[in-house]
Amino acid sequence: MKACIAPLLHLCFLLGPLTLSAAARADELPPCFDFEMKTINPLRELPTAFDPEKDPTDKGHVEKVTDKLGEHPDFDWATVNGVVNKTIQTVYTELLNPRTIRDDPKTDIKLSDIENKNFAKLQSIKIHTKPVFFLTLDWEERWGFQITEGTAAAPLAYLISYQKTEGTSHIKLLCGNIYLKSLPLEKGSKDARTGVFFYEKMNASKRNAQDILNNITGTLRTLREPGVVMKAAEPKSK
Repeated sequence: MKACIAPLLHLCFLLGPLTLSAAARADELPPCFDFEMKTINPLRELPTAFDPEKDPTDKGHVEKVTDKLGEHPDFDWATVNGVVNKTIQTVYTELLNPRTIRDDPKTDIKLSDIENKNFAKLQSIKIHTKPVFFLTLDWEERWGFQITEGTAAAPLAYLISYQKTEGTSHIKLLCGNIYLKSLPLEKGSKDARTGVFFYEKMNASKRNAQDILNNITGTLRTLREPGVVMKAAEPKSK
């Protein structure tokens, strides 16, 4: 069964306040990433090993975050990593399609490619959802896909970075990384293997670290589904 929408899974958490969300300016919080830069650094140290027998996980909460731009809201975070028995290029192609992560029928997604020289792919994703008849939510995310090892013809590792850039004030902060690493074949096996690591942090109404962990673990399960290869979506150029 596919993961429902993640990074923002079921939107029932927004039903506490019944008022419609106001558009939040993109500059209200310091961004996690600058996609104008040639190189994006991961938000958290990347794993050096992936355990095929279990999915190591971690989660937590950070309070009173302060940087040179001043204090901004606390956030919850979670990580999970595991092994997917597919080639790295197959996993990458699946993640180019937002529906691999978001399959909620109440959610409309508009995908646009952004011309750039720094990334294998840079995407704008506009999300519109109406979880109940009296609540409509809209926000936009930016996703950058970067080859960190190997070449475009033979990639060995990808770092995917994403963040909310504007939209609903119910989500004050949303950003994360997905790291893909091509793994050696196991002895006596011809099955391809890819290590996958997720890190996400969020400040959103009625959300906590366990919700984030459930979301990203669901996406890992989706990527593991055998015989189901999500093709890359057909975006419009921007």
